[in-house]
Amino acid sequence: MEKKGYYTAIQVAVTLGISEATLNHWYRFKKENPNNKYARMIPKFKQFKNHQQRYWTQEDIWKLTEFQSKMPKGRIS
Repeated sequence: MEKKGYYTAIQVAVTLGISEATLNHWYRFKKENPNNKYARMIPKFKQFKNHQQRYWTQEDIWKLTEFQSKMPKGRIS
């Protein structure tokens, strides 16, 4: 089900030029390191109805682009 004005994980990954697995790693990093300055750059995603599909807005994608440009290269764990 497509939500108007929202992007799915696959769409976000394609837009950022990363894999969906990388996007998942970023969110795992955010969850495990909530006080890290890079983790705080990662926006919260939206979910509708019982934690199903994750969605991001265009503003969220801009924040992820900023995170991507500033995060250290290599593993961030």
